[in-house]
Amino acid sequence: MCQNSDETKQRSPQTNAATVDGALERLRTTKLPFIVELVVAWVVILLFSIRYMIGYLLLVIQLKRLRAHPDQWYRHVPITSVARTTSSLSKMPRDMMDRLIHILSESKKGAAINDADIIRTLQSNLEARQLASQIMLAADSCSFDTSTMTKSTTAISSNELKQQLQRLWPILLHLSPATLRKHANDRSYQHRISVIIPAYKETPQDIHETLSKAHDRCSDASTIQIIVVHAGGGRSPPGDDGDNDDLNQLQAMNNSWGDLHVLHHRGGGGRGRSMNVGAEKATGEILTFLHADTILPQNWDLSIRKALLGNGSSNSSIDNRPNNGMATCCAFTQGIDISPVGLKGGPCPAGINPACEILGFLRCRICKLPYGDSVLSFPADLFHYMGGYPDQPLMEDFEIVSQLRKRSYLLDERIVVLQDRAYCSVRRWQAFGVIYTVLVNALCVHRYTSGTTADELFDFYYRKSTKKME
Repeated sequence: MCQNSDETKQRSPQTNAATVDGALERLRTTKLPFIVELVVAWVVILLFSIRYMIGYLLLVIQLKRLRAHPDQWYRHVPITSVARTTSSLSKMPRDMMDRLIHILSESKKGAAINDADIIRTLQSNLEARQLASQIMLAADSCSFDTSTMTKSTTAISSNELKQQLQRLWPILLHLSPATLRKHANDRSYQHRISVIIPAYKETPQDIHETLSKAHDRCSDASTIQIIVVHAGGGRSPPGDDGDNDDLNQLQAMNNSWGDLHVLHHRGGGGRGRSMNVGAEKATGEILTFLHADTILPQNWDLSIRKALLGNGSSNSSIDNRPNNGMATCCAFTQGIDISPVGLKGGPCPAGINPACEILGFLRCRICKLPYGDSVLSFPADLFHYMGGYPDQPLMEDFEIVSQLRKRSYLLDERIVVLQDRAYCSVRRWQAFGVIYTVLVNALCVHRYTSGTTADELFDFYYRKSTKKME
């Protein structure tokens, strides 16, 4: 009887998920009357707005308590971005610990490894930082007693290193502009801002339009580098197989900017990996990640520079904390483009405005959780130090901003959310309706924070909708 009960408990979450997915599939293929969709959209958005606010308040309470216990920070905040995929979770902590010990021991030649050695190595070695971050997040759920590397063959044992890392974690988390610059791997910054645009199944015409508007609203385009990462799957011309090089025609705009490159990326991995590929080629002091269907506000370059390199401005909303420390990220408030040009002859979805913009305002400005469609920007030194976006096909923006949001409450750092709006495309809402789109987005956040991996969510988010979007 106990065995049957356990099997029922194990099947229950899968059964519930299948039921929800089936309901979503019916909703996606059902055309609701306009007034019904409008009313239900407002109800759904109201419920999820309340959910966002409650979740945010609970997080603030947790982080304020955690701030008084630095010895516990390693459980919650990694030094670098950490991917949550099926493959990354399958890595054995003991193997990662052995690799980290090997890196630390390389220069010591059997000598004792002290605190200064650990700090210096982790600050200067990205692989060591990434290994330490993965190890410490799993530190409480595993034992390193059976590690294949013992103190007889290394300068430190696994458990000793684990204890040292726990004690040093608040120091390792603390970053200053001087530290970041020192360990920037001699990068030479030739531009003020590098704008990185991941492009998959995008038409050259749409990207050209996005860049033209960005140019018209930029205060000094000569200081801006543009990098378009072409991941294939182009949607034009009709009948093409999607692997054409039409985006190369954007090179004709090179004289309009300080620099412009079109990179071809065929390695897969989703938007996060494409953006990391672009970031590696970027030479801007600031990295700005712009979705191909998002329209930037007027003087966007000045706003970004002032937010990240200045002391804030009257046009920003920052943490209401006593300190006003280093800005680690900035974003614009989310807007939705329902102009005639943005609608492209299609219908304006019921409830899209102002309901969805209210939800975006609460999430961005109040909860400090902007997504990629709000145009995330980072100091280049910080972005590279953190290892860029986590290497996962979905939720990469949620993961990195969530990490920085936690840091902003524990350390002398802040996320800046600008009042100006970046307007994202309405095309997904047009294709699936407001109710379906909001529910899917909310379910992705819920499932991800509940332990579902990013690659599993990728299948849920994209593959059901690919045919209709195309």
